[in-house]
Amino acid sequence: MTNLIETTDAPENLSTPYSLTFGDTFAGDISLPNESDWLRLLVDGGFGYVLTIRGDGTATSLNGTEVVLRNDVGEVIDLSENFNGTSVLGISPTADGTFIIDLAAASSSVTGSYIFTVEQEIGHNLSSVETLDVGETLKSEIEFG
Repeated sequence: MTNLIETTDAPENLSTPYSLTFGDTFAGDISLPNESDWLRLLVDGGFGYVLTIRGDGTATSLNGTEVVLRNDVGEVIDLSENFNGTSVLGISPTADGTFIIDLAAASSSVTGSYIFTVEQEIGHNLSSVETLDVGETLKSEIEFG
């Protein structure tokens, strides 16, 4: 787990110097209107990932956020935006690889600082012997052997 800070403006292109993997956090800043920060994300196939961008909670916090998932040549695959707060995007890559994450304000005229996190799901795509109906709850424990 690494906490990265945007010390040099992250470019809006494939030459970004910032690379992340699951468990990492990136603190960045959208300092100009229409700006976005591109980051490289290294993933393991067969796991799910949750990508989250939110304002950092300071006086200059980014209020509306957008996270765009791009392939390794920069083409848009998916996106999530929230004009009033946190944007969350779930991905499930089938093979190891690299994605580009494009972070921005949901409104092109807004600026501010943000926190971006990458979480890896535990046991993604594993089969289960339990089936739940809508509204039903299952209580379970994690045991260590």
